[in-house]
Amino acid sequence: MVKKKAIEEFQEICLERHEIRLPFDEAAEQANQLIRFCKFAIGCQVTNKTEGRGKDEAKSIKE
Repeated sequence: MVKKKAIEEFQEICLERHEIRLPFDEAAEQANQLIRFCKFAIGCQVTNKTEGRGKDEAKSIKE
């Protein structure tokens, strides 16, 4: 989970660079997706929320 201050900074960047004003919830979701993508790109473990079960499940990206 990304900290509140980081999400607010992400909102500011989106507004300044792309002229897009994101609601906090949407900015939080996009920020978390960006973090997951970066972890995937460098080969770290990514934790995804399992739908319907309500618990986290770690998945190794490496094959």
